[in-house]
Amino acid sequence: MSAPAKKTTGTSSKKTAKTSDFSKGITTTVDNLKSKANDNLKTCEKRIKQSPRNSVLIALGAGYCLSRLPVGTLITIPLRLTALLAKPALLTLGAVKVYDLIEKQSRK
Repeated sequence: MSAPAKKTTGTSSKKTAKTSDFSKGITTTVDNLKSKANDNLKTCEKRIKQSPRNSVLIALGAGYCLSRLPVGTLITIPLRLTALLAKPALLTLGAVKVYDLIEKQSRK
């Protein structure tokens, strides 16, 4: 009985090590993204301070273009398409899982 307990302890320590490595990787990636975002923000602020007139004109142009785009349609079409295709996709996934289960039982 003690042998299986040792195996689970060993695998749990490996899982813990993998989890800690994974979380360290995520933390490093998030820190890198934050530093890049701060650098880009500082660069943007410098450009705005150098030429405020151009920055205001660009912002007005971007705002006008965005107000003219059918943003609602651009958001609702993919959502409707996803909702429409979700049922057949889930049905297909379920059928594949049932097939795998039957195949595993037939091998035994």
